[in-house]
Amino acid sequence: MEGQNFPKTAGKHRFRPLYSPNQLFNSMKKAVKGKGYKKAVMIYSNAMLESFRKAYRLEEAKALKSIVNPLGIYEFGKGRLLVYIGIGAPMTAVAAEELIVAGVKEFVIMGTAGTLDTCMKIGDLILCAKALRDEGVSHHYLKSSMYVEPDMELTSRIKGIMENKGIDFHSGPTWTIDAPYMETVEEVKRYSREGITTVEMEAAALFAVAKKRKVKAAALFVVSDILNVEGWSGFVKAEYRSTYPKMARLAGLF
Repeated sequence: MEGQNFPKTAGKHRFRPLYSPNQLFNSMKKAVKGKGYKKAVMIYSNAMLESFRKAYRLEEAKALKSIVNPLGIYEFGKGRLLVYIGIGAPMTAVAAEELIVAGVKEFVIMGTAGTLDTCMKIGDLILCAKALRDEGVSHHYLKSSMYVEPDMELTSRIKGIMENKGIDFHSGPTWTIDAPYMETVEEVKRYSREGITTVEMEAAALFAVAKKRKVKAAALFVVSDILNVEGWSGFVKAEYRSTYPKMARLAGLF
C-alpha cells in the first residue's frame, strides 16, 4: 500500500511459521471429531447474541471452549457455529485460525459498521465487496496490497438468498482500521470519493486468513453510524439493533 514498509521483515510471506494452531489444538481436534462443524458466524455484540437466542435453540459448543477467549460459542443447527468474540482484527484472525482446525470451512462476519455514504441510513444492510487493508493483521498473511476480497462464491450465495427473500441491502467496499478514534476527516473525504461504503475493524483480517488457509469468508454489516466531513452521527442503537433479528434469521440460510 503506497510504499508501505509492512510487515517489518521483508519476504515474511515465504517463511515457515514457528508453530501452528494444529500443534496447539490436537486435543480439540479429537473432541470435535464427528461434530461436522463447517460454518461459523462471527458476531461482536451481546444484543446480536440475544437476537440469535430468539431465532434458534443455541447449544453451547463445549468441545470448542479451548479456542482463544470466546465470549460465547454455540451450535445452531447442523454444522453451524455462532462465535461471539471481542472486537478487532487480531481476535477475529486468531479465532478463525483455531476454528479452521476444528473443521470450519466458511466464515461470515455479521456486525456493525459506520458508513461513509451519506445516502445510506442507520439500519441499512451492506454486503461487503472488498476490504481496504488499513489494519496490521492482513499484512502478515498476504503480500501488501490496497484491498483483499471476500470469497466470491459465498458472497454471491448470501446475495442470492437476500434477493430471494426480498431483503433490501447494498453492496460496497469497506475500510478496515485498527484505530476507530483515528478515522480522520481527510480519510473520510478520500475514501468516500473512492466509493468506500463502510468502516469497521475486522473484515480485511478475516478475508486474509481465509485466503491463506484456503477457506471461504464473507461479511455482512448493518449501518450503526454515519461519518461525513461535517461530523459524526453518533450511535442510535434502537435503529440499527432493529435489523439484528433479520440478520440472525439469514444466518441459518447460507
